[in-house]
Amino acid sequence: MASVQHIIRPYKNLATYVGIILSCAVAIIFGLFPVYRTTRDLYFQSTDLSQKVTKLKEKLRMLQGLDEDIVRDQLLSLIAAIPQEKSIPTLFTTVEGVSAQAGVTVSEISFAAGGPLATEAAKRQTIEEKKLGVTILPFTLSMEGELNTIRSFLDIASNVRRIFRIREFTLTIPETGVPKSQVEIDGFFSPFPASIADVSETLAPLTQKEEETVAKVNAIPLTSSAQLESIPISALPPKADPFSP
Repeated sequence: MASVQHIIRPYKNLATYVGIILSCAVAIIFGLFPVYRTTRDLYFQSTDLSQKVTKLKEKLRMLQGLDEDIVRDQLLSLIAAIPQEKSIPTLFTTVEGVSAQAGVTVSEISFAAGGPLATEAAKRQTIEEKKLGVTILPFTLSMEGELNTIRSFLDIASNVRRIFRIREFTLTIPETGVPKSQVEIDGFFSPFPASIADVSETLAPLTQKEEETVAKVNAIPLTSSAQLESIPISALPPKADPFSP
């Protein structure tokens, strides 16, 4: 027994030191490390928020430099050309206005499978629609009139602000009677984005090319003022903060 105590005695202080070191290590692992991780996370969050605030300030300066009335007029002009929904009333109004100007009589309008009553499966965008960036609303109309009035209808329909695309038409000229024509037309619409762009995305003013495009659209005549009047203000983005989720 005395020999064992004799062996242990020199290491008694060492054991005390080892115990102190282990206690410090445990305190560091279970005490300081969580504090360090929390501090690090807060630092990164603070840096990220600081960057977002800087970008928001840049966007705010850009937005403050815009004329709200001009931007709203540009948006309304573009919506009149390509609505954010199918907007069947403006389609009918445009066809009515074009036919009245051309002097033809429209006897029937029918929609294809992708028209107003399409199922959800039929509403999936085609490759062409994805390429154009809009959704196509195909319809067919039947009309009758003199050859010059039918030609006038086609010319006017291709140059109205409710943008149409003439895909195909057939012309029937009976031996007796008024010429008849069936025209396949594409209308277009483009819904507003379902979500607001992320704060990190750049908000840049319109480029010169985009300004020219808006000017060209604005120069295209309306068949009637009802097209603009039919666009409810509630259809425009209602949020005062465009960057809020």
